[in-house]
Amino acid sequence: MDKMTSSSNISEERLNQFCQIFKKYDVNGDGHINLREFKKFSKELGYRFTEQQVEVCNKFDLVVKMTLL
Repeated sequence: MDKMTSSSNISEERLNQFCQIFKKYDVNGDGHINLREFKKFSKELGYRFTEQQVEVCNKFDLVVKMTLL
């Protein structure tokens, strides 16, 4: 069983996978990905969003920000 991080129920292995994939899509290294990049990023992690969910993100001009540890 994977060791779990202290602040969540996500395993360290899954968190590392998440960070590596995020870095792949954060091409300029500023800790931000745009909506198009987010869609690709989330698909690579195995998440699928409906067009309606994507439209909500577009409506609010969503930018995903992450601070990598």
